[in-house]
Amino acid sequence: MAALSAGSTARFRVRDGNERSGSSWSIGTTRHSGDVYLFHREGARWVKTSFHKSGQWHYTVTEVGQSPAPDVPGCLGVIKEHGEICPGWLHAMRITVDRAELRSEWVEQVRDRRVIDVPPDAAFDAVSIDVLLGAAGAATIRIDPPFLVGELARGDGGSAVVLARPTSIDVPVRAALAPQIREAIKGLRAHGWDGSTAGRLVIFGGDGYGYLRQVEIAVDPD
Repeated sequence: MAALSAGSTARFRVRDGNERSGSSWSIGTTRHSGDVYLFHREGARWVKTSFHKSGQWHYTVTEVGQSPAPDVPGCLGVIKEHGEICPGWLHAMRITVDRAELRSEWVEQVRDRRVIDVPPDAAFDAVSIDVLLGAAGAATIRIDPPFLVGELARGDGGSAVVLARPTSIDVPVRAALAPQIREAIKGLRAHGWDGSTAGRLVIFGGDGYGYLRQVEIAVDPD
């Protein structure tokens, strides 16, 4: 797969052979800097993820996201110090999609555009999707055996690589994150969701390993 030029966007989602899927995500680079931005389709009104050339990675809460809670700061999950996973490469983000959160009745209303389908492995509980940031001149990172979702050039000569791999989890994410999910659904209702339609949301935060995390959750009708 050829790398996309700086300023491009790649879109992807987890989708199995039974047409059960999650929401789409998009990752984009800029033409004139090393900044990278990532959005979850359903959560883009509230939060975007930013990886800045300055070294600051964070979630940016939009005005819509701040409206039900004015005391929420504009930036969350700020990480400023990073350790290389190999020379010239940083692990910026991990997205987890539990196979139990995929839905066949979920139909995403988006424009007709290319979305890369990430296939889950039925022998594993979930899919982990990692975003890696490479500095200009860094050696090519090994991508076998993970599924290469995409590679994008950055405006500073570096690159952003998105890899997916099957993974096992100790506890289903719906059980592990039950309090956070309840709060997130309250937020959806505050923004007008009446409980009659299917949806998706993400639980986001920092991580002790030095990267940002997002976990995708299905929102089922009441």
